[in-house]
Amino acid sequence: MLYLNQPTILLREEPKENAIVATELFYGEEITILQEDNNWVKIRSEADTYVGWTPKNSLSYITTKEKRFQTSDKIARVFLSKAHVYAEEGTVFGPIATLPFRARIKVLEEKENSRWIKIELLDGKIGFIQRVHIQLLPQKSTMKEMVDFAISLADCKIPYFFGGRTMWDGFDCSGFTQMLYNEFFNIELGRDAKQQILSKHCQEIQEKDLVPGDLIFWGKTKENINHVGLYIGNDKFVHANVHELQGKVSISKLTDSLCTKEIPYRAFCH
Repeated sequence: MLYLNQPTILLREEPKENAIVATELFYGEEITILQEDNNWVKIRSEADTYVGWTPKNSLSYITTKEKRFQTSDKIARVFLSKAHVYAEEGTVFGPIATLPFRARIKVLEEKENSRWIKIELLDGKIGFIQRVHIQLLPQKSTMKEMVDFAISLADCKIPYFFGGRTMWDGFDCSGFTQMLYNEFFNIELGRDAKQQILSKHCQEIQEKDLVPGDLIFWGKTKENINHVGLYIGNDKFVHANVHELQGKVSISKLTDSLCTKEIPYRAFCH
């Protein structure tokens, strides 16, 4: 098994620098190398089966015989935009690694009332991370917690980033909703909006039945969905917004031009 050993990496649709971005992968995600073409490598993400190309010299991964985490392991996730790992319990000598939001790490020791948690990195290095930068898993979450978190990100000036799935670079619309449901409920919605609306987890409902946490989809037709956002109540939704001159994670209203003029079809899913 192969696991990505760098903060983030972009996959492109073709093996060339000016190709369209397909998606973003982040530290610790399982990957499969499918093909090599000169200086490029074709990779499949085992998280959502998305495929793309990345330069061979920019790829760093770890090979293991077994799954990265065992059932007896204590696991935590980074829950800031990024978190630094230090060789000792202190910050003055600088970090030995920096991990992105969503990265999973193995917890080796947590001392009561200590600021620091002892962890093991993918490459076997031992380090220390600040307790307030991570959350221990499994983490029981409520729909309100997910909605509140999504709203809070609208104040963080996180840029819209085509193909993005992390706070490191930013999100696109489906990367944003995929992240929310995966991080809070371990639900895999699929990578694209057109895949998410077809998910077994999405049941189409009427607009009058919307509740906070539901998804809203837009497109030219039902078969051509190309945008998704998370309903937060009071006719508002939060989304990675490339429309309305925003270019960031932001809050919009169902009466905004995006919803009434620019994209004629929309669907609501619970």
